[in-house]
Amino acid sequence: MVEQLTQPVEKRLAGVLLRLDGDNGSYLGPLSQSMLASMIGTPRPRVSHFMNKFRRRGYIEYNRSGHVRVREEKLKNLLAA
Repeated sequence: MVEQLTQPVEKRLAGVLLRLDGDNGSYLGPLSQSMLASMIGTPRPRVSHFMNKFRRRGYIEYNRSGHVRVREEKLKNLLAA
């Protein structure tokens, strides 16, 4: 709860993606934006906005099946900023 009050949505989403990835760098299963939204306490359209932003900036990538690969170093830089 404290994290939801002190960190912006973008950083909370980045943190969740890094935790789900767990340092393995492989593709995560198709992630439900609704599930991510409930994890970070924001509406699903905000998650969609930031996932698209992350994709454009190269923080994540999707394969044809909708699986997500997290670019760990780039997301860690976002969290450090």
